[in-house]
Amino acid sequence: MPLDPTDRFYVPVVFGDTNMYRSDPNYRHYCLEVATLVGLLLMQREDVFLDDIKYVHIPGGVHDSRAPDGTMNGDHLTIQSLDAHSRTTWVVHVPCVQKIFNVDDAKYFKQ
Repeated sequence: MPLDPTDRFYVPVVFGDTNMYRSDPNYRHYCLEVATLVGLLLMQREDVFLDDIKYVHIPGGVHDSRAPDGTMNGDHLTIQSLDAHSRTTWVVHVPCVQKIFNVDDAKYFKQ
């Protein structure tokens, strides 16, 4: 199914309690747009089932973290998709440089 830029992915998006951006309306809107796009991109993948994504969770702000192999991931926004039982099904790291998200270079991890 080709990606249509006019499509909208209607799924609830929630922010975690520790997300420093949850009260910044401009950045919150930007994060919601990124989460919508990530949802659309997830639905394009052949290994994703519709039941995998009942809502999207943005647990925190842009951060750096260490990958399992010990390398640093670089600044990114973590977006989690959860199923109807609140189980994490996918984790997506969207790179962010100077508040610009690069969805094309996002990394997808099946949980």
